Formats: sequence, structure tokens, C-alpha cells
Amino acid sequence: MKKYGSRFDKENEEAPDLNNTEDAAAKLYKARYAYCRLESNPALKGVNMFGFLRLKNYFFGNLEISGFTRNMPKPNWNYGVSINEHGWYTDSKNCQETGSHFNPTKATTHDVIDGNGHVGDLSPMTSDAFGKVEYEIEAQKATLWGT
Repeated sequence: MKKYGSRFDKENEEAPDLNNTEDAAAKLYKARYAYCRLESNPALKGVNMFGFLRLKNYFFGNLEISGFTRNMPKPNWNYGVSINEHGWYTDSKNCQETGSHFNPTKATTHDVIDGNGHVGDLSPMTSDAFGKVEYEIEAQKATLWGT
């Protein structure tokens, strides 16, 4: 899958200054957004998957991720989803340029269920019998506001 980029809400480029009441009030209740277009790796012949994800995050809240994919190569299959260190890749043969899973806490496990895994480990998406996915999760440790 290929990520084409993200866009942050222009009014919320900086985290709110909690010592400045007006600044905090103006920014805390506005969400920051990022968007991700997904498509098949060209090296995978015969695969024509595509999709879109929307990430939404309030300053005090979980990262909400929702979206869809179509034409997944294996129906009724769990596909791993992760946030990686780098958002772009140009090598059409593999995704190695995206780096490892985002892991600022140096967690040693990939366990999404107990919450002790990498920040970049997300709940899997499951395709239906027609290769379609509707995806909606809340990531408790990931954020669009930085660390």
C-alpha cells in the first residue's frame, strides 16, 4: 500500500499553549486531520487494490481512523495495518523505504490487543467475501499532535 501524503488543519499547526487560556480554548476543540490514499504495489501483478483512510485527532483524544479499501487480493483475510517511520516510498518493488513500525517508546512487542505494542501497530482490517474493507478504529497511543 502506498501513502501519498497528509494534510494538517492549517489553523492547528502548533499544539496549544496550555498556559495561554485563549490559545488553549481556541485550539483544543479543533481536530487535526490527515488523509491517506492507498493503492497496490505495482510489483504485485494482477492486484488492483485501492482505498482511502482519514485520520482525525483532537488534542485530548484517541486518533480516529476510518476508511475503505476495494479489490483486496484475498477475500475474508486479515491484513495488518501499521503507521511506519516514514510516510513516502518511491521504490516500486517493495515498501522498505517506509522504515519500521513507528515505535518511539521502544516497545518490544507487536501486541495490539493489550495496548503494549508499538505505537504504529494498529488493528487489522478484514476483507469481506468480495475483497472489500470498511475500516474504523480508535488508536489509543498514536496522535497527530506529535510527542
